[in-house]
Amino acid sequence: MSEAERIQQLERELMQALESLQQAERRITQLEERSHHAEAVDEETHKLAFEDTLTGLPNLNIVRQFVEMNLKQVFRYHRAAALLVVDLDRFRVINDALGFGAGDELLRQVAERLKTAIRDSDILGRKGEDEFVILLTQIDEELSQEPELKDRQRQQLGDRARHVAERVAEVLAPPFELQGQKVHLFASVGVSLCPGDAETPVQLFEHADVALSYAKEQGRGRSLVFSPELQELRMQKLLLENQLRLAHTEKQFVLHYQPIVELSSRNVVGVEALLRWQHPQIGMLGPRDFLHVLEETGLIIPLGDWVLKESTRQLRAWGDQGFDLFLTVNLSPRQLLQADLIPMLLDVLGQNQIEPRHLVVEIAESAATTMDPERMSQVLTDLGEAGVRVAIDDFGTGLTSMKTLRLEHTRLLKLDRTFVAGIPGERASMSVCMATIRLATSLNMKSLAEGVETERQCNYLTKNECDLGQGFFFSPPIAAEEIPDLICQGRPGAEIIGIRG
Repeated sequence: MSEAERIQQLERELMQALESLQQAERRITQLEERSHHAEAVDEETHKLAFEDTLTGLPNLNIVRQFVEMNLKQVFRYHRAAALLVVDLDRFRVINDALGFGAGDELLRQVAERLKTAIRDSDILGRKGEDEFVILLTQIDEELSQEPELKDRQRQQLGDRARHVAERVAEVLAPPFELQGQKVHLFASVGVSLCPGDAETPVQLFEHADVALSYAKEQGRGRSLVFSPELQELRMQKLLLENQLRLAHTEKQFVLHYQPIVELSSRNVVGVEALLRWQHPQIGMLGPRDFLHVLEETGLIIPLGDWVLKESTRQLRAWGDQGFDLFLTVNLSPRQLLQADLIPMLLDVLGQNQIEPRHLVVEIAESAATTMDPERMSQVLTDLGEAGVRVAIDDFGTGLTSMKTLRLEHTRLLKLDRTFVAGIPGERASMSVCMATIRLATSLNMKSLAEGVETERQCNYLTKNECDLGQGFFFSPPIAAEEIPDLICQGRPGAEIIGIRG
């Protein structure tokens, strides 16, 4: 091999070596990139596992771990801890009204404010959509083992936890700025203590949730510390729920009807359908004993549909007998939120050949405070345009504005029985009743007084031009088959009732 050939061969070997080196470098670079990516993925996975991505707070997974570790210290060193579950009242209304983006921003602002309500040693986390949790650690020195002192210290622990709940209310009180609007927010708080209320992390969360549930039932912006009595109430409610489901299946519900009297003529012109539960052991129960559970569990929807179908069927039967009556039926807030409410009402009326004007839908004034005002306004508008008459029940007891009630679509204002009970005699009750009667007259509506119990009340309302009345002075709620005889014959104390002219 010549010298030139050897040089060429060395050059080729050198080029191959350089190419191999470059390939090795590229491989190393790829491995490094994969390693960095894996680290980034691991970091992101860690965040997803333990951090709420919206607020940056610990999520429920890590909070549970904090609780578990803290309870071990509680029992080892005879100390105490408390768990607060904070629920934002009406958050969904704000979220629906302003959009998800505004809702997310509100949650971030709430998280920042809540941080200022606790100590550095406490833990703040996000539990769910509109719920936060606060773990209070080191809230007492070593606990006494003496029964009398333990009870006193438990009371002190509860007071300290309530103080934090009050602090939460304070930091959330100033309005939030969202999309150029000022939004006010309240929070309900449930508290569980350890030791005392709970011995395990699961119990601590469960008991705080129970306390929260009852706090929300008392109204917005309330806080409540768990107690054994609350647990007993919870078990009773669970039993009641199971019984109600069985009652619906076994047709234990019945309807009674209370006559509505035209005060000027003393004739029966309408009836209100009222739900009753024929309990197999206890006997006849009124809605106050079970209505709240129907609403909470959603059973109010199928049962409410049955009430509408059965009451309109009965109204048709009375019409066939020659009795020209209107029917009033109560709708709960959950029923008002049904997307198919109006079509369902019109379909039921059509099946029984009843004109919409013969149906009066009663909506409690307080329902407007628990619903989105725009939704309430739309429901009233849709009902009015469908020809169904609307009654505002318990008028004067709520805090709702006239604008929210959309009175142009309302045909009946019902004076609440608490005001009627005070007439004649109580100046405040008389003023409210007179104002409601005048408002109804000025808006071309009818006024209806609930809970008329005495002749003096009836005469006062008639003299002051109240249009309609109902109450035990005329008749208690009775079975459907008794209505025709009541209209035709009257009864003691109700000789004012005659056949409608």
